[in-house]
Amino acid sequence: MKQRLLKLQHLILILAAVATLSSCRHYKEIGAMNMSSRRNVDFSGNKYKLIRSYAGSDEKEIKRSKYETINEAFDGLMQGNPGGEFLMNVKYYKINKKFYAVSGDVWGLASGKEEATSINTANFKGFRVGDKVQYTRLRKTSTATIIELTDDETCTIKDDKTGKALLFPYRRLLKIQ
Repeated sequence: MKQRLLKLQHLILILAAVATLSSCRHYKEIGAMNMSSRRNVDFSGNKYKLIRSYAGSDEKEIKRSKYETINEAFDGLMQGNPGGEFLMNVKYYKINKKFYAVSGDVWGLASGKEEATSINTANFKGFRVGDKVQYTRLRKTSTATIIELTDDETCTIKDDKTGKALLFPYRRLLKIQ
């Protein structure tokens, strides 16, 4: 009886180990490029600057990726970095033979030549620098102006009444103009 119980315990332990190991996300680098872009990049008339180094290269970011195509993975990385135009030192990964991830250095237009896609005037999540927004803080509704698109989740706003600058998430802002 004890031997049966011991065998059953070993079997449960082995099954638990197999289940744990099979649920891990394994990834493999499938390619690398010097530069990658989803549209034409004009190097002759524009100056570019580095926006973010090693974007998407954190092991947690790679394993978390749920993009089913390389194009979706590329677009997801670019959307997370406002003003990004192209990637340099690009690496492509395949996760569990099902999903894709992309990592690299994000480059965008330098501030000397402002265009609609530069970081200072980017249209990000429907918001632009200079937009009037409404927000609620401590159950009080106020209006403000966006002064900077900080990252893919937050922006800096300036309260119209107090003049204070606040870091605020896009999801809690309502565009009023």
